[in-house]
Amino acid sequence: MVSTTCSVLTLLNHFYVKLLAIMSTAKQDVEALLSKLPDDCSLEDIQYHLYVIEKVRNGLEAAQYISADSAAYASAVVKTILNAARNLSHFPHSGRVVPEIADEGIREWFAYSYRVIYRIEEEGITIAAVVHGRRLLDL
Repeated sequence: MVSTTCSVLTLLNHFYVKLLAIMSTAKQDVEALLSKLPDDCSLEDIQYHLYVIEKVRNGLEAAQYISADSAAYASAVVKTILNAARNLSHFPHSGRVVPEIADEGIREWFAYSYRVIYRIEEEGITIAAVVHGRRLLDL
């Protein structure tokens, strides 16, 4: 069971490695983010990227919690979410519009009982959050 748990966490970390760098302080997180963004980005772009980083971290914590209870279920959920992300990058409009937001550019896809919420962008999609279907969105 321990090796399956480790492989789930390794898979999650590999998926998010470009988006989420392990740093010791919030200030370092912001500095790293700012260094990667274009010079002409807006304040809204910066806020959005910070929001996504926070949601990714929360998702990693949730995966660790799930894997403590059932490594096999956690692995299946993660694999389904990764497959959904790959498919959505090719067919971004296949997900439904998030009812709470009602914006054509913010959509969701279900993976087991989890909502994969993503934003359609010019260069592809950005996964904004993965939340349990029973949880209300924190808007």
